[in-house]
Amino acid sequence: MVDFSEITASGTGVKRSRETAYNEKSATGGSFLGGLFSSCKVTGVGTGFCAPNKHVNSHDADVLRYLQGEFDRLTPEEQDQVHRDLYGIDEESVEVNDPVVVQGMIEDLEAAILNIPDKKKGAYLEALMRCPEFFTRETLLKFLRADRYHSKKAARRITQHWEVRLELWGSHRAFKPKITVEDLGEGDLLALRCGGIRFLQGRDRAGRAIFWNRGMDYEYHEMNDLVRALWYQIALAAEDEETQENGIVAILYGLGSYSLGRWDSSNSKDLMKVLDKVMPVRTVGFHHLFNDLKLRSLVPVLLALAGKSLRARYRMHTGSVQECLFELMCFGIASEILPVDHEGNTLIESHLSWIEELRQQGR
Repeated sequence: MVDFSEITASGTGVKRSRETAYNEKSATGGSFLGGLFSSCKVTGVGTGFCAPNKHVNSHDADVLRYLQGEFDRLTPEEQDQVHRDLYGIDEESVEVNDPVVVQGMIEDLEAAILNIPDKKKGAYLEALMRCPEFFTRETLLKFLRADRYHSKKAARRITQHWEVRLELWGSHRAFKPKITVEDLGEGDLLALRCGGIRFLQGRDRAGRAIFWNRGMDYEYHEMNDLVRALWYQIALAAEDEETQENGIVAILYGLGSYSLGRWDSSNSKDLMKVLDKVMPVRTVGFHHLFNDLKLRSLVPVLLALAGKSLRARYRMHTGSVQECLFELMCFGIASEILPVDHEGNTLIESHLSWIEELRQQGR
């Protein structure tokens, strides 16, 4: 069972070494970005979006140039935050234990929601009437934590949450306080059980939950089955306060043969929206592993569907399986926790056991 409250990371050595490097660089007035990625050269492009000294083709270089240009337009503080997120470097957290502080944050969130025009929050207003038990103090705090207590961003997240929730689940399921495994339809359960999208049983060395996406394992009747399976699992992950605070790391695993026959860009946009914009948890790292040339054409589409924040946290890993897994280790993700064997076959047994436990618990 994937228990989001009990999963621990295996070791903290990598985290400590990166934090030490960051502090040493800051103490000398240097840039963390420059110090970490000054040696990265991609056909003449200096970038942190793939591994150092990685040679890529002109197609990938164009993508990386765009990503680097967008990253360079971020403020130094935003750039620092991106790399803290990617490498799991601790930062001083906002004090939220004081009831007065907490109440002030909730009031700021409610005021920010009021400032959103009614025509942009119709589903949210309907939810207030039909599902008032959803709007607990703890639920509002979840959305605040997801956006680092930024009230306006959290207000957009919670109102968009209800717009997508109503569209995706329909009024007969959307307005329940909590969606459980019993609410999943036949296609939703097929998408959930296939293991193509799931959370792993291990965390990275910084203690963040890891979301796994392997398209070759997808099974569904319609694409929205996958989106609902993703929604359901992220909602479970978001029950853990540590995950609300620290976010999740996503792995898009495309190593090995891959078919594009079921690719649907319109519904893939919904997948990206659920992953990054509407759930009470944020994505702090997005690692894309592939060695099939067919997948190169998907990269610009994938990045166009992602938001600016997610694009800044996108990292491309290409080459052999060994090369890609080694690069993941540099971000504190051990290959031992990935659900594939040495021949690339998907390991599914523990995932199916977890689903059965959820069913028995009525979650």
